[in-house]
Amino acid sequence: DDNAAAREIMASIIESMQMECTAVESGMSGIYELEHAQISGHPYSIVIMDWHMPTLNGIDTVRLIRTNPVISDTLTIVMVTAYSREDLLEQAKDIELSGLLEKPVSPSTVCEAILHAYHKDLADLTKREQRLPSYRQPSAHLKRAHILLVEDNALNRELNAENKYPRIITDNAITTITQLGW
Repeated sequence: DDNAAAREIMASIIESMQMECTAVESGMSGIYELEHAQISGHPYSIVIMDWHMPTLNGIDTVRLIRTNPVISDTLTIVMVTAYSREDLLEQAKDIELSGLLEKPVSPSTVCEAILHAYHKDLADLTKREQRLPSYRQPSAHLKRAHILLVEDNALNRELNAENKYPRIITDNAITTITQLGW
């Protein structure tokens, strides 16, 4: 996500569910991070990608992911939007998305989107079951989830760097490539 506040909120929600989360600020940084994780043997389980970003929007980023032989197996991608759901679905009709998450987000909507993306059959839970605070106790499968969050704000990168999970924190894709030794 290119919006600093949105990245911070999303990362906090994901980490509150005891899942590992890496945040990057742009589509290209996300692609480089996915490639590095795949090559190093620690691929991401899910990508949560903002739709409207400068330079390379979320839909075009997903198209690049789907055609990149190193990361084309990144099957679980949830697109996030603060704009028209219908416009997003129309523009994304040629790409495979695992889910859609509308802003503003909450712990329950993020949890629901992740669960739905992983397990389509869980979408049939009753509304009462969905309201229970179970988002703080993810399944064993989700506890191992390795999530990439795209973030462009330096302050949020600094906050994320203080988190207990290992990650690469940079201000742009070129710096990321340099740190990865590519």
